Amino acid sequence: MEYKGKKKKSIAKNAVFNVTYKLLNILFPLLTSAYLSRILGPVYLGKVSYAQNIMSYFLVIASLGIGTYGMREIAKAENNINNKNKIFSELFLLNLISSAICGILYTAAISMVGRFHADIWLYLCTGLTLYMNIFNVDWFYTGQEEYAYITIRSFIIKLFSIISIFLFVKDQSDYIIYALITSLATTSNYVLNVINLRKHVRFRFDALKIKRHINSILILLATIFATDLYNQVDVTMLGIFRSEAEVGYYSNGIKLIRVIYSITIAISASIIPRMSQYYKNGKLKEYKILFWKTMDTVLILAIPATVGLLLLSEQIVFTLFGSRFAPTVTVINTLSIMVVVITISYLTGSVVLTSTNNEKYLLVATVSGCLVNICLNALFIPKIGITGAALASVIAEFTVAVIHIRFGCQYIKAKIPFKNISTILVGSAVMVICVLILRSTIQIEHVNLILCMATGLIIYFVIIFLMKNEIVMICVAKAEEIVRKSNLLI
Repeated sequence: MEYKGKKKKSIAKNAVFNVTYKLLNILFPLLTSAYLSRILGPVYLGKVSYAQNIMSYFLVIASLGIGTYGMREIAKAENNINNKNKIFSELFLLNLISSAICGILYTAAISMVGRFHADIWLYLCTGLTLYMNIFNVDWFYTGQEEYAYITIRSFIIKLFSIISIFLFVKDQSDYIIYALITSLATTSNYVLNVINLRKHVRFRFDALKIKRHINSILILLATIFATDLYNQVDVTMLGIFRSEAEVGYYSNGIKLIRVIYSITIAISASIIPRMSQYYKNGKLKEYKILFWKTMDTVLILAIPATVGLLLLSEQIVFTLFGSRFAPTVTVINTLSIMVVVITISYLTGSVVLTSTNNEKYLLVATVSGCLVNICLNALFIPKIGITGAALASVIAEFTVAVIHIRFGCQYIKAKIPFKNISTILVGSAVMVICVLILRSTIQIEHVNLILCMATGLIIYFVIIFLMKNEIVMICVAKAEEIVRKSNLLI
């Protein structure tokens, strides 16, 4: 049955809401890290990070890659309500079964393995996210482009979680409470999602065809598991070969890097539903235009962000985490290039290859990166610790990016916008000069960081505006239009 659906949502608004949502998922933990790093210290922060790391392996298997696959299939269903109900019911049932099985296996693992059982309550608290994964239907809302709902919901829950951390985590013995609050923040999203579902979709239990999803889901599962493995194996191996303190140093560094590239990934991810529709309907011109506009947008953010991290890593670490986390500076300096690499890799890989039903190439890229990361971690970590883990991650991400570009570029061939890229490079260069001057003249650490960041950003955007960067000019025109409309309403 067809019905007249809602008007398609603005891609720009989707991007803004999705960026905000992704930022909330990482920025809130980063903000609390400034507090937690001083309360818990590297050892107990490392304990929680390691427990979450172990749980994540079970969680990624439980999720079956449905997050990406389900978003795409719901987007393709568009306004066919019967098809949408059917797809949702089939994927929900698959997720329920896999989550229940993985929850049982996780409980058995933490009960029988001595290292985990010694801190059983910590692992049970982090495992709450896994146990409640049966209600994880974020993929449905992203497929529906309901980014406003997702963002508002997440903001409210994150706000409660950050208040809870400040109220209940007072010393090192409260590390389990911190783990519980973090898990509850995630699972509360799941519960609200299910409560809100009745407005959008209905469960169906007749004539379900679960098998039709298995092949694509298994490919995506293998891809996502390999991704998770090479994203998490560094923390796992640091815990095995080095110490919980080094896990703490490294976890804070990688968390900061993820805050930055999550912004660009969120912008790219917000166009997957629309890219899938364009490709399905043969609108290849619109497909390529949307891709290159998105590439321009994310590079405007990714390149200066990488430069800024390199310039201000020491001030950022000492301000956010305190002097006890000084080794984290080396981690950030090594990992900073990943912001640009992952930005390009995600757009040419996860966006293009997913929207064109080429998950098999995602799998090739991810498995290759995973193998490189595991081998290099095993080689580097015992010898040079956190620096080795960071170096292995960078090389692995380069490997993945090269493969993504190789297979993704055939779908988005077009003239590369060198003019826009040149404005970004010139703006970043001028920003570097100004920040270096400021950094050497102001001695108060916190003031130095704030002034350098604010001045650097202003100078950068002024330069690329003066050089008439296409994306910036579009944004300025939009802003002027909004102001004119506001004046007319007044």
